Amino acid sequence: MNKSSLTLYQDLLGQINTAPLSQTMPIALRLARELRQSDFEKWLRLEIGGYFNTNSAMTDDVKVPEYRSVAGQHLDRYGRPFVVSSNIQFVNSMPLQNGIDELEKLVNRTEMLIIQNPASIEFFRETLNVEVFAFHFSPLEISGVLSSIKLKLNDWLYDIRNSYPELSSALEREATAPLENSHSIHINLGNGSSVGNLVVANSIARVCMQNRP
Repeated sequence: MNKSSLTLYQDLLGQINTAPLSQTMPIALRLARELRQSDFEKWLRLEIGGYFNTNSAMTDDVKVPEYRSVAGQHLDRYGRPFVVSSNIQFVNSMPLQNGIDELEKLVNRTEMLIIQNPASIEFFRETLNVEVFAFHFSPLEISGVLSSIKLKLNDWLYDIRNSYPELSSALEREATAPLENSHSIHINLGNGSSVGNLVVANSIARVCMQNRP
């Protein structure tokens, strides 16, 4: 693993739990390309660009992951909810195809969200002989989707660390290395006494304290 890949990995570790996914996933994509991790790169391109046919990463074998499903209700053309029996409750969920950037914008909305999915409309018409117009759900549902994607990203990074022993070694060295450009100083308190060695940054001046007679 080269220095560039190590830097990218460290950047991700530093941001993954605080920065939005729209900020960390492009960094992860660069890492995936550096390491030639094709499966990781494909997943990132799908999550960033969305699970749409216009996305070159969306091949025939790809399905929208289950962790992207949100709970809600289908509505007819007049806005009336379609009530389903207990044995077909699965129709009260919908996988979101949107890319990360759009999901992060939608999660902050306050009103109920409405989407139209041609595949769902056709399913209701052909399988249940029912006409539905759209699917509506709370934007709060998207929070769970984003959390699942972040967890999946963490899993990918954990797998990469296990696949590259030199990465684990480098991270351990970084964690135990002394502060860069630091030095030790000796503080005199008079009569030759001291309080030992302190490690300080270069911006802190050398300190010398002596008791006055």
